[in-house]
Amino acid sequence: MPNAIWRLNAVEDKDSGRRVAIDDIIDGSSVVTSTGEKTLVEALDSRVIYVETVDDLKALPISGIVENQAARVTTTGRAGPFAWKSGDMSASVGTDPNEGVCVAPEEDSTGASGAWFRRVEGAVNVKWFGAEGRNNSAVDDYGPIQAAINYVCATGAPNGYANVVGGSVFIPAGTYWTNDTIEIPPECGITLKGEGWGNTVIRLNVDGKNVLNAYGKTPGTSIEGILFASSKTGVSGINIAGNGISVRNCWMSTQRGIQIGVDGLATDIIIADCGFDQCLDYAFYITGDGYPRTIAWQGSHTILITNCWTFTGLAGTLTLGGYGTYIKGVDGVTISSMPHQYHGYNAVRIEDALDIELIGLNLIGSNDERQDASYNALRVYGGTVGTSVIVNGGAIRKSPRAGLDVYTGARVTCLGTVFEGNATNTTAADEWRCDVRARDCNLTLSCCRFVSGDNHYANIMFTGSDDTVNSVLNVNSCSFDNAPRKVIRAYNVGSGSPKVAHFDNNIITNANRLGDASTIIVDLGAHRSAARVSNNTIECDINPTYWCASSGSNCYTGIVYSNFAPGGIYLQSPSSHIYDNISY
Repeated sequence: MPNAIWRLNAVEDKDSGRRVAIDDIIDGSSVVTSTGEKTLVEALDSRVIYVETVDDLKALPISGIVENQAARVTTTGRAGPFAWKSGDMSASVGTDPNEGVCVAPEEDSTGASGAWFRRVEGAVNVKWFGAEGRNNSAVDDYGPIQAAINYVCATGAPNGYANVVGGSVFIPAGTYWTNDTIEIPPECGITLKGEGWGNTVIRLNVDGKNVLNAYGKTPGTSIEGILFASSKTGVSGINIAGNGISVRNCWMSTQRGIQIGVDGLATDIIIADCGFDQCLDYAFYITGDGYPRTIAWQGSHTILITNCWTFTGLAGTLTLGGYGTYIKGVDGVTISSMPHQYHGYNAVRIEDALDIELIGLNLIGSNDERQDASYNALRVYGGTVGTSVIVNGGAIRKSPRAGLDVYTGARVTCLGTVFEGNATNTTAADEWRCDVRARDCNLTLSCCRFVSGDNHYANIMFTGSDDTVNSVLNVNSCSFDNAPRKVIRAYNVGSGSPKVAHFDNNIITNANRLGDASTIIVDLGAHRSAARVSNNTIECDINPTYWCASSGSNCYTGIVYSNFAPGGIYLQSPSSHIYDNISY
């Protein structure tokens, strides 16, 4: 070990069996003999005291034991090499009540006369502190696991002969039942690492607690390779508050998956390559400290979730309820490459949150056996400060009602997103039988693709109920396939009205597929202050009453029609409308 003086005159050469002289000591982990370099373990094996258990080690008489005397515990789990260190070791003994690393002799249990120190080269193992991991619900492994974490947090660096590299705690393969919440304390910054979520399992056996609290206030806390599980109610897998915390290659099988910011501000958080199964309340709940807030960027912020997977219900047995990801009162959240499947409410719900980016997400609102459900794959609400969301690519699919619901002051931009298989609930009102429902908001749809089913009333429903909100809809460079009735329906609710609608550079194929002679394909409503319809291509086999209808200040330019019967182009045309370059 660093700075250790090993007083050896000779060691046994393991290859030849001969005792050879030591020529030099290499600071760190090896020695040089006349027949070559040896590791410390090899060098010490010739003078090791072997004992079966830690209790046997404690029982050794200390009279005659010299500094650096080597001993080895052989019992599985707590096995390993130790060395004797003389002098007052009471402070070290006090940091390790479970005797995972520092063991005081029975003759002086305070450690004032010396102690045995485990030789550690890397992470501290929870089994050294008494954890069993035998998948026995009658054995509570909470105490040993917490003791290992507390020891690393208290020492964090070489302590005696214990070299705790990087402040790491290792949980070997096994299932560890616990009866309380394991906690990474503030000001700690450790790595908690298992052998992969398929091998290392921590299973909480009580209701209403978290499997793990990560409260790190020092950047650097990392949680890796563990499955957090519980069949109890009100249980979260990981509860995060603090900064600089990462969770990688973990799995949550708890009623609530990972919650961030519930117990305090959370910033600079990374969740990567994690899975969520049977998280019936939510996979992620991300909130700000002190929500509701009145100032942007006041609460939790700068959170990255990437390459994760959520599944919160079983096909055919989904309990109505549950979110994939619920973001509320935070700013600067990025979620990428993450499918959300089979959620009772919303795959993703966002409220009062700025600078949220969803990249390449596959959002599935419900499962095939629950087509009577009533919720949306993505729901965005403006809130007190406002909400801004960018949906970059990905798909929004299989929502019984609207796939995307945007309302009350939210600003949403969808870029290259696919809308498919939504609006399957045949009993829903017309306003929900669509891919997108937008109300009192600012919505841009660019380069998106819409694939309709027979139950669609419209692809986009755009409504206004509050004249104080500047409702704006921009649809450009999108494709609409197999629209059975309308592509857009804009209308007022009460005294409110949508304000601005632009429909540019879009392609509509097989419009009015169900042959509704009374339909209006692009219905911009009777309460508009401005509308623009330009450079669109429309293919329609069965003529509707109108291709496009609206009132107010409108402009129709560069529209190309195909497969319309003679006289089948219908533009409702108050005197304020402008027409230019329209052909078929």
